[in-house]
Amino acid sequence: MTSTLTSAQTEVLERIRPPRDERRTWPRHLRAELRGRIEDELGPLVDELDDELWISKDALGGVSGCERRHVAERSTPFEWTPPMARGWIVHKSIELSIHRRGEPTPLDLVEDAIALLEGDDRGVGELLRRTGDPVRTELIAEATTLVGRFLEGFPPIGRSWRPTCESRRRVELCDDQLVLTGRFDLTLGLPEGDISGRVVIDLKTGGLRPQHREELRYYALLEALVNGVPPARVASFYLDSGRVDFDDVDDGVLEAALRQVVGAGRRLVALRQGATPIERPGPACTWCPVQADCDTGTAYLAERDD
Repeated sequence: MTSTLTSAQTEVLERIRPPRDERRTWPRHLRAELRGRIEDELGPLVDELDDELWISKDALGGVSGCERRHVAERSTPFEWTPPMARGWIVHKSIELSIHRRGEPTPLDLVEDAIALLEGDDRGVGELLRRTGDPVRTELIAEATTLVGRFLEGFPPIGRSWRPTCESRRRVELCDDQLVLTGRFDLTLGLPEGDISGRVVIDLKTGGLRPQHREELRYYALLEALVNGVPPARVASFYLDSGRVDFDDVDDGVLEAALRQVVGAGRRLVALRQGATPIERPGPACTWCPVQADCDTGTAYLAERDD
């Protein structure tokens, strides 16, 4: 199979497929141990709340970045935007490419994905139904380009790889008062008993950012909490560049993710109880909803522009 791949696809394959002899066997008590540690740390805190505390990839990123922006965005009514719709179209198109027989073109996949998404009475479907030209045409063009880059840069996925797309994970802890959630863009492989074998892949546009690796570690923890066996590897595939960034999952990865969840949970509880949000300026200040009233963000942007 590898002889039919391009050099770029071969490199991607090498980075997403851990050698079989390096796949780790995990102890049967791992799942219970991880759950117990999180409940010991956060249980007393969530007991003080009136309703559940939900932790997701976005919530983790929110409190590890600027907490003031996170609080502002949570209080702002959610609205679908064309860039968000583009992401959903690309992901749905890639899902269709994996599970469909034959060799449909990127444009075929995008058009079929839009038709499916438009059938959703909520969410992105509503936006797509009311989006006219030229925005719709631009969405199709941009999504087709990204899907084409995936098909060109990623090795063809065989059925024996056991692929799944948009695979959700949900973990309920602390008598269901604490809920951890996530959605994996793409998974390949399966564990063999207690031996890790699954690879979790996040599909990204744009360039590498430090928080992307933190998101992958969170996914590794979620998989361990749900199935008891962590993935063998977690990776980000960057559609624009064809680059793969990955971590082999070991004790250090799970420990880092667990500390991240516990730390974020503490801050999320504190913010809900009225703590003053910490301001951490950065590139996201450009589109922050409170940027005009934030001296820290304004100063950061002025210094950056100078």
